Amino acid sequence: MNGAEKLGVGEVLTTAFRRFTLAPGPVIAYIIGLAAIEWLMYPTVTGHAPPSLAIFFIAALASMWLGCALVAAALKTDDRRKVGLASFYVPIILFLQVVIISIVIAVPIALGLLLLIVPGVYLSLMWSQMLPLIVSGRKTFFASLGESARLTKNNRGRLFLIFAVLVLATFPLQVAVQMMADSDGPAAAVSGVRVAAFLWTALFSAYWGFVVATIYGKLQGYASDVTEPGDTPNHRLDASQAT
Repeated sequence: MNGAEKLGVGEVLTTAFRRFTLAPGPVIAYIIGLAAIEWLMYPTVTGHAPPSLAIFFIAALASMWLGCALVAAALKTDDRRKVGLASFYVPIILFLQVVIISIVIAVPIALGLLLLIVPGVYLSLMWSQMLPLIVSGRKTFFASLGESARLTKNNRGRLFLIFAVLVLATFPLQVAVQMMADSDGPAAAVSGVRVAAFLWTALFSAYWGFVVATIYGKLQGYASDVTEPGDTPNHRLDASQAT
């Protein structure tokens, strides 16, 4: 499809939310995983010693794996069916590809952001489909970057709008909640606000994964808006004809 299908901001966000509600198992597993990482990384909350460099590294990898597993589950979700906890998984070989490519592209994106901001944002949008392409098994390593550039070619402005709407709609509330969590009020109240802040951040992060998966499906131009590992063009054509 060469990314020719134009994305609708409202359509993407509402479709992603609808599918988000159809995957309670993966979303809950994702939040529990993030909570475990939070427990490891923040001694001010748990009272244990500050994390070592090794723990920090493991926590970063675990957080990335959770994100990949959630996107994998989101790619299996559509408007007609729920997905279970078994879909919350990504093979290690695919995950390692995501880690390696993420490290590689972090350098030019960071340089672009430091220089003029716009180049970094542009590269982020151009390569934004790398994750679902690898997780879905369609592309590997650097081939995922080229395919992502092809898919997003005519939609980078729309992608920017979608991500901008997400940030602007949630950032003020997130800042307000975080300020309350960092206040010097009663311990019980502050702890409650911190829990609320964590849950809000975790839920928003999970929803973001479904937005990424929805964008990917729509850019692929499939009638089901979903791409699964092992799907063939004929399989997708049959699915589109059946809807």
